[in-house]
Amino acid sequence: MKNWIRIALLILISFGAMCVAQEVVGKRQDAAPEALAKGIACLTSQDWVKADLKDLGLQNGKTIGVRFDGGTIPETSPETPNQTNVLFLSPNGRHGWLLFFRQQQDGTVTAIRNGYRIRRSDGGWSASEGNGGVATYKAISSYVTTLSKQPKVRLTLQLSSSGCPSD
Repeated sequence: MKNWIRIALLILISFGAMCVAQEVVGKRQDAAPEALAKGIACLTSQDWVKADLKDLGLQNGKTIGVRFDGGTIPETSPETPNQTNVLFLSPNGRHGWLLFFRQQQDGTVTAIRNGYRIRRSDGGWSASEGNGGVATYKAISSYVTTLSKQPKVRLTLQLSSSGCPSD
């Protein structure tokens, strides 16, 4: 299912359904697909997310870089094939949050009311504060290690709770 989501995102990019790419240090960055930008706006508008992102140094109206992937995180349950996993990292890249949303067939986005605080140390990534126990935290830590190596997608953080319930 991950490949299906990636293909769908590539199709969105191919047909021009993108948010505006940002200029950073005179270098053109990858544009974020509209669905990703909408999902991130939905997530960041949630009261239960705002303070945590502010603590990371991520502010509304500022350009941020995120990493994302779709589908179920290996070694976790339940299966979540239509979920998008978004990694928000602090500017220094040492801590962050892994948050989730689902795009519905009607175009709305649902913020998943779960997330994992992550921290990087010399020993690698560690996860905490999400649903699950030690085995889930270990799986999330491993997943974040892989996801953190993916290229960043840069976009302007714009809060928008329009058509955006949480689940």
